[in-house]
Amino acid sequence: MDLLHQFVAVVWCAGRVDRCADFVHPAYRQHDPSGRVVGRGIDWFAATVTVWHETFGSGPTEVLTTVAGDETVAWRWQATAVVRPELLSEPLRAMADEIPELRVVRVRAVTFSTFDEEGLIVADTVISDTMDYLRQLGPTRRWVR
Repeated sequence: MDLLHQFVAVVWCAGRVDRCADFVHPAYRQHDPSGRVVGRGIDWFAATVTVWHETFGSGPTEVLTTVAGDETVAWRWQATAVVRPELLSEPLRAMADEIPELRVVRVRAVTFSTFDEEGLIVADTVISDTMDYLRQLGPTRRWVR
């Protein structure tokens, strides 16, 4: 588990994509909940972390729970970020100056990570509540009729 916490602290929290190879296997792949591959390789993984940091900054990501099997670890996590005002819906954007807490969003997910014998992450399956995240950004015109 220490390796997992170090991975989260170094790569996700600190944004050290130059250290991805210390934690992620070159043949890494990420799956959606249905098993479809949505990303491959260290470069793809590093780009994902970079986009996250460019969009949300470097808020904390916390590992809340871990359950380990033979080569797989299930970990429940939460990332907290302060979003740019333009990512909020119009009603929330108008109030965000007076209520800065409206810009704080939390992304919650469970990741199933498979490790190789050297301790590198070979594959992840990530299950997150996208609707919860979107609700935090506020209603869009498509939702409001």
